[in-house]
Amino acid sequence: MLKEGQLNLSFLYFLQFCIAYLFIVFIMPKLSSPIIAPVISSADLEEKLKPIISLKNWGAFSILSKKLILTPVYSFSYEAFKEEEQKGHKIVTASFKGKAFFNAHTSKFELDKTINLSKASDDLPKDIPFEILEAHTDNSHIDKILALNLSKELKVQKENIIVSNLKSAYLSELIATISVDGAQHTIKVDSLTGTISENIPTREKTFSELAKETVSELKEPKAWADYSKSIIKDTYKGESFKGINPLYFQLGLLLLIFIILIWVALLK
Repeated sequence: MLKEGQLNLSFLYFLQFCIAYLFIVFIMPKLSSPIIAPVISSADLEEKLKPIISLKNWGAFSILSKKLILTPVYSFSYEAFKEEEQKGHKIVTASFKGKAFFNAHTSKFELDKTINLSKASDDLPKDIPFEILEAHTDNSHIDKILALNLSKELKVQKENIIVSNLKSAYLSELIATISVDGAQHTIKVDSLTGTISENIPTREKTFSELAKETVSELKEPKAWADYSKSIIKDTYKGESFKGINPLYFQLGLLLLIFIILIWVALLK
């Protein structure tokens, strides 16, 4: 038989459970449409950024912050036709069908673009801050809004447009702030393609770095010979070296290259 203290503890646990349940069901915000996860997850972002940072000639970097921007969108199919009156009868002269995409926040409309709802979820993002963008369209009249946009795009009467397979969702755009050599940069991951856009400048390599790369490339004798010939050929084209004996010029330049390579090797 449970003692009074045990009963009080059990009742306290039950009360906490009820409060948590009520919060989840009635208080915690829910979205009217499923959320499509970003193509590149928050956890994978660092690995995706490494080759980009390296290509820009930078080394270490750190991710300072990450967040998701949830944008309300619609995906749908459409059929439309043009007609003309001939001899008192309306004749269909052209027809169109396809899929389209509508951004309810920006009111931008794009043909031949759809969203994949197979991996959409009704759960709100966890472990990462998010911002929900407001829809600037009336959901109760979305069919008419889409038909009107299609009418302008296809140049047909809106009465001759049929919208079907209408699906709404939230696209997740991953935005991050990173630090590279003390400077902060904004990274954006496209919601549909996963393309990363960034404004990180390319760092100019130092003479020492360029020389070390040259040494690495010239490990094979043939590569060293080809590189030397190329340098000699390009440099000797200059007006300043006209009139100099080619043999002396080549020997002097080869000696200079040899001295530079030894100097770089000593720096290692």
